Amino acid sequence: MTSYSYYAYGMSIHSNHAFPELVPFESPVADLTFRRTALPRPLPEIGQQVFEFGEKDAYIAFGTLGHCLIRGNDLVEFEVREGVDPAAMNLVLLGSVMATILHLRGYLTLHASAIDIAGRGAIFMGNKGAGKSTTAAAFIRAGYRLLTDDVLPIDVSGDGPPRMIPGYPHLKLTESASNAIVLPGATSVPLGSFGFNKSRLRLEKDFSLETVAPAVFYVLSHRDLLEARRLSGPEALAALMANSYHARHGDQLFRGHVAAAHMQKCAKLLKFAQVKILDIPPGLDRLSEVVAFVEKNIASSAD
Repeated sequence: MTSYSYYAYGMSIHSNHAFPELVPFESPVADLTFRRTALPRPLPEIGQQVFEFGEKDAYIAFGTLGHCLIRGNDLVEFEVREGVDPAAMNLVLLGSVMATILHLRGYLTLHASAIDIAGRGAIFMGNKGAGKSTTAAAFIRAGYRLLTDDVLPIDVSGDGPPRMIPGYPHLKLTESASNAIVLPGATSVPLGSFGFNKSRLRLEKDFSLETVAPAVFYVLSHRDLLEARRLSGPEALAALMANSYHARHGDQLFRGHVAAAHMQKCAKLLKFAQVKILDIPPGLDRLSEVVAFVEKNIASSAD
């Protein structure tokens, strides 16, 4: 079977499955391996989702697409449902599965999009449909570089400031946002026959491979008034916990000492970065105002 080699999230990746979203990267040694194979347990029914997390492994299944066994922090074995275009499985492998691998590697992993603004990180969080990727795309159009979209790992180890780990040059945008925000050189990534209500764009440029310190985490909210309101310590901690990637899969990952360690990572992050509610006006025609506002807000947060 054909073998592929890529680079993402600071890891060299080997795979017998194609990831057109990722950056090709030749390396004789893999930090992470994806292996498409038959799994030893039956595939759940169509429409069923299963998330089982252990301390060193996990099982994730989207019955409509396929299922995955995560064996430690360096091997993922997966099976695609018969009749499903294998490219559709990338939504799972580069989403929930990759977030789990990064969690097992010790990173604080958030569900967010992040932009490098002159060496300082602006992070956009919020519920599904809040506009995280759309806001990031507006910054890319304005000349800034993407760090990651959807899965954001942050290294909070050591005594120094936390560092955000860049992902890969890829954005998921609604059709209306993709039409309104033209990103020169961006190309569409084919998804195969599986229905998905967002365009998947691979950036030709405007992507940062540098780790960046987070400056401000913005929780997106839609209001007519453009405003940023800093959250108190307890509110900020709750916002980071709520926007942790695996919070969307229930609380089974955050139990016992794992939950305590996760909270400690969030608390450490707050020593170096702010969390704010960012009220943004609805409508794609006002995104330039949002960019200008955040530029000033990020600059003032350093004072």
